[in-house]
Order: sequence, then C-alpha cells, then structure tokens
Amino acid sequence: MVTSTGGAAEAGTASGRLPRPWPLLVIGLGAAAAVWSGWVGLGQLTGFGVVQLLPGLWDELRINTAVVLPLSVEAYAGYALRCWLGATGLSPRTRRFARRSAITSLIIGTGTQAAYHLMIAAGIHTAPGPSPSWLPESRCWSWAWSRPWPDW
Repeated sequence: MVTSTGGAAEAGTASGRLPRPWPLLVIGLGAAAAVWSGWVGLGQLTGFGVVQLLPGLWDELRINTAVVLPLSVEAYAGYALRCWLGATGLSPRTRRFARRSAITSLIIGTGTQAAYHLMIAAGIHTAPGPSPSWLPESRCWSWAWSRPWPDW
C-alpha cells in the first residue's frame, strides 16, 4: 500500500523536483516581442512617428511616439490584471472594476493586434481611419463613465 506524504513529489514531477520556470521566460520574451512590434507597427500605420520634444531648446531630443501604444495599452492591461487577480487588500468593488478593465483591455488589444496583422498581410500600409489612436484615450473614458466610481 502506497501512502501519500503530500510532499514535493505530488506537486512537481515524479522525481520530486518542481519544473523549471525558465522556459516560460523564453515564451514570454517571444510573446512580448510580437506584441511590441505589432503595437509599434500599428502606431506607425496611423501616423505616430518621430517627434522633436523640445524644439529650440534641445533639437537633438527626439522620440518615436509609436511606443506610446504598447506602453499605455499593455501596461494598463497588466496593471488591471494585477489588481484583479493578485493584489490583496482591495475592496470587492475595486476588484470588479479591475476585472472589467482587464477583460475589456485584453479584448480591445487582441482585436487591434489581429487587425494590424491582417492589414499587413493584405498589403495595407495606412490604417483606414483613426481606429487605434483612440485606444489610450478610451482608458480614460472607461474611468470617467464607469459606475460606481472606484474607491480611492
């Protein structure tokens, strides 16, 4: 008769060792590169580009504003996911708001990424309208129009 000890052998592999997490890092880096390039490419299709931040003061200081999309959209989604799934000490109302925000952000992000890749595959090199440029602003509007207001 074999009895269970409830040790690491049950939680991990037959040898008692837990699986190594490094493959997840490789997978995550690949996914991050794909998402980043998709958002930057979409930003470039819609007119985001290099701007001179301080003309007349520091003419050499330039930034490619296409990075605004991946930074704002993915950072928002990640923060909302963290509040929904991992943060402790938040009220149920705040968690509900975070859940709605995270799911909405992921749906919008997935749809927009798919649209970008379909446009590139079809040979479309300019976005047909302002579709992705409103994404960062939509986060602000979702805050403004959501009821009840989150606890601060």
